[in-house]
Amino acid sequence: MLGALLLLLLLALQTAAADPSARASLKAAARGLVAAAAITPTLTEPGRTVVLHTQFGQIRIRLLEQLAPRITALVWDLAVKRGCQGAYSCAFYRNEARPQPPANPLGPPYALLQGRLHDLAEDPPYEGASIEVRRGHVCFIPGGKDFFIALGDHPEWGTSHPVWGIVDQWAAVDAIVSQQHNTWVDPGCKRDCIPLRILQVEVPFKLATEGDHTLGSSRWVLHS
Repeated sequence: MLGALLLLLLLALQTAAADPSARASLKAAARGLVAAAAITPTLTEPGRTVVLHTQFGQIRIRLLEQLAPRITALVWDLAVKRGCQGAYSCAFYRNEARPQPPANPLGPPYALLQGRLHDLAEDPPYEGASIEVRRGHVCFIPGGKDFFIALGDHPEWGTSHPVWGIVDQWAAVDAIVSQQHNTWVDPGCKRDCIPLRILQVEVPFKLATEGDHTLGSSRWVLHS
């Protein structure tokens, strides 16, 4: 798509050769498309895929290895080892549903499913934050091993969260988001406190590479 637009712009540049102002505008548009093309491949690359196995089914995450090479290497290494053996170390614990009209789309709620990947070999580096968080992106929360799946676009966050994957399947995600929750507010908060939706029962998962059938379906036992 971007390639076709660039070609049309080149043809327009030739046509507008005699009009300096039009030519300048077309050149600016071309530069914008080139910049977009530099980012787009990181969102559409085939990439390797890891799978989160939950009792609600599989969540497939396509790794954005060009965008976040060090983060995805850490996640892939854990998946190869069939990591996340403990029920606490890898689990979803917060389910902020998609906001419904006329609610403020920027939150709260913040349209995300949040969990932890504490079995990673080290804290993920701060990379992959050159793009805004969009629906389907998988991102780490800076400064630790907690992550979230974005259930909606988050332009309000700008490029503050490292993006490292894209969710390909939504059935299991939607099932987890629909689970019962409790509302929690930081007792130390004095003003502008944000209520969080914390799952009444956390949803643990195991991590493996796509095509690894060792875990079978969702019938597995976590070791506490």
